[in-house]
Amino acid sequence: MNEPQTTNAAAAPVVSPAAALLNQVAVLMRLAQVHDATNAILNPPIAALARSLKELQAETEVRVDLVAESFFVNKALVRVPAGLAEAADGLRKTYARLAIQRMGFAPSTSEDDLRAFLLTFQKHWRTPTPQALKAEPAGAVRLATLGSSSDELGMTGATIDARQHLLKSYARLTILARDAVTRVQAGQVPFSPQARRVVQALIDASREHEGLLTGLTRFPGFRGDLGCFHAAVGAHCLVMGRRLGLSKVALVDLVLAALVHQLGLAHPDHHPEQDADLESQRAPMLSLLTALSDGVRVDTAWHAQAAFGSGLPVWHKDLLRPGALARLIAVPSAFERFTSPRPPHQAATPDQALRLIQDQAGVRFDAAFVTLFVSVVGIYPIGSMVKLDDGAVAVVIDVPTEAGRAAQPVVRVVRTLEGPASYLVDLGVDTARSIVGTVDAAAEQVNPTFFLLS
Repeated sequence: MNEPQTTNAAAAPVVSPAAALLNQVAVLMRLAQVHDATNAILNPPIAALARSLKELQAETEVRVDLVAESFFVNKALVRVPAGLAEAADGLRKTYARLAIQRMGFAPSTSEDDLRAFLLTFQKHWRTPTPQALKAEPAGAVRLATLGSSSDELGMTGATIDARQHLLKSYARLTILARDAVTRVQAGQVPFSPQARRVVQALIDASREHEGLLTGLTRFPGFRGDLGCFHAAVGAHCLVMGRRLGLSKVALVDLVLAALVHQLGLAHPDHHPEQDADLESQRAPMLSLLTALSDGVRVDTAWHAQAAFGSGLPVWHKDLLRPGALARLIAVPSAFERFTSPRPPHQAATPDQALRLIQDQAGVRFDAAFVTLFVSVVGIYPIGSMVKLDDGAVAVVIDVPTEAGRAAQPVVRVVRTLEGPASYLVDLGVDTARSIVGTVDAAAEQVNPTFFLLS
């Protein structure tokens, strides 16, 4: 008797019309970079794009915008499925070479209109100044940049806000970290198949908004939460890795390693009273690492785990010498443990935590990575509450890139001696004012994240 045929193949993912349109634009632009506009190989993608534009029945132009590494079609965020990620990345590179953030298509764009545009595109693409294409007379296809005149271009803060996009991406990272903790506690593989996509989205959303990402790690109310702890360490590692010039693939591995570097705390075989004994931790570590077959490479995770509980100098004979990855992760991990400890431990202020870490540079922590971390978060980390010499209370909004100005960040004054306030001060420019110390945000009844997002 014949068994009914079955298949293990997953059903093809449903692609939204916006994602399909984005893919058609990406494919057409990629082919136009290597084939002449009159080549027959371009006929199918030209016909497909023209058909899609007609089916949208748009009364105004159809716009494909690139904001903070994310694509929007007519102001709606496009959720790019994994199968189209490579095409979307290629279109980002095309936009970058043309120095544009928008491609607009008139509602009546025909196949002839598209082919005419491609002829003009090819005339500029192979020249030293392909961005000159923007200056060509506008036809059915229009290229544009998104400058400060956002209202003129139809990109208002109410429709697209890169900061809100970053906030959502970081929230997804926190959910991913919490889910990993729950999975480990249940003896399961810590990461779902979507883990890498979550991290990739955060990498894209945080580009040019690294200061805000760093500030989000200071969000109040999550003290002692292991998932939030891992997410904050991952965010710091992302920014540090970007400063080191790591590729996107390497950044994903680095963040995933940061998300698992202390999951031994959540493992069923972990016993807190054994934390001081590295050898007793080795079994639960290896048990956890055996399960890490999907989300992150085992060797990567093992090096990250070497930073776990490393209270001894890195060259001590009784401690497994951690690799560069573990030494990097150890610094932001310690910073988060100092500033967001589990109850009932008292939290240190960010500047106090930095001093503790700097005091142990070259002993417990790699001095080079301590310097890198300080350059990322600043002497007064983003999101810190500080007091100025005139009595004003402010939130640190941005940190200087120059080492000589490390104590002169950009701050938003939220309270003066006269009462509530809200204005920016660059202490590197307004040198008549200076920081005299830090204050506790909870005691001041201030939510720093609100001012970072405002």
